[in-house]
Order: sequence, then structure tokens, then C-alpha cells
Amino acid sequence: MDDFLEKRLRQLVDKSDISEQLFRWSRGTARKDWDLVRSVFWDDARDDHGNFNGSVSEFIEWQKRHHSGVDQSVHFIGNILIEFADENNALSESYVIAFHHYLANGAHSRADIVGERAAANESEMTSVIVGRYVDKFKRVNGVWRIAHRQTVFETAKTEEAGRNLLAHWRAAQRDGTDYLHQARLEMGLRAVVGGPS
Repeated sequence: MDDFLEKRLRQLVDKSDISEQLFRWSRGTARKDWDLVRSVFWDDARDDHGNFNGSVSEFIEWQKRHHSGVDQSVHFIGNILIEFADENNALSESYVIAFHHYLANGAHSRADIVGERAAANESEMTSVIVGRYVDKFKRVNGVWRIAHRQTVFETAKTEEAGRNLLAHWRAAQRDGTDYLHQARLEMGLRAVVGGPS
């Protein structure tokens, strides 16, 4: 195999590994699996996420607080473009659409999106935020993780709204009772952190 083809194949594998990390972040956030979220970042990574700018440990604590008032959360990641600075450093730009449903008693979480004054005047609320994650990935010992994330916002929409799922639909759960955990166990896959054992 010539050098060019070998380099292209290596980059395809690397792009797959980086994309998997982005998808793990999305799953971890949606399921409130903070260990999974943490595993996507290097220990000394930084995240600039709008209302938050700090270390990964600080980000996880901020996420825990924010999501304590959110009972539904989906982060759709797409349009992933990955460029390599060298064999161990890559820049990823991925588009994200984030949906959240905020509980009536989650004013502290709503305040992160609409401000404290508006949050105090609303009850249940939904938000749809559209933006991009610009991530600097670094590979160490064959593992790609995020070294720095900058969230770039395009638009946001909020509205007062309750949950509108029909009773017979299987609703997403943000804990070990979500169907994902059941399906993994039925197929002999290891339990997800935060799921049933």
C-alpha cells in the first residue's frame, strides 16, 4: 500500500474515532451519564459553553446543576467536518440542535437560557438551540479526546410548554430506566454507567 493511501485510511479511522466521541458526548448529556461525558475530554480540557467557561470538572458540575431542572434532553449532532493539523491534532466542527424540556420547579435551569427574571415568570418550558461545536481534539496513546470546546450559537427559541407525549408512547428517561439500558442488557452489552447492572 502506498503512503498516500495508508495516510487516507488512517485518517478515515481517526475521523470515525472522533465522531464516536462526539456521539458519546451527546448520549452522555441526554442520559445524564456524566462519567461518559467526562471520558470524551482530556482532564485538562476547557469548555466555553455560553453561560459557562471553565475546566471539564467545573463543566460537569455546571451541567449537573443545569440538567437537574431538565426532564427531557436531546442533542442532535451532524455535519461533522474534521481537519487534521498533524497526526495527533485535529479540528472538528459539528452542528448541533439541542432540545430541552424544563420542569416547572426548574427555574434555576431556565435562568441559564432566558435569564433569572424571565425564568421566575414561567413554568414548564421548552427550548431549541441551534449552534456548532468547534472542538480541538488531541490524540494521546492512540485515543482521541477533546482538548478545548467552543460552542458557537446560531439561534435559540423558547416557549412555555408542558410535555406533550401520548400516554402509550415510550418516553425517554434520563436515568437507568431508559429503554437504552434495557436493550443493552438484553443484547449482552455491558451496562452503561448510570444504568441498571
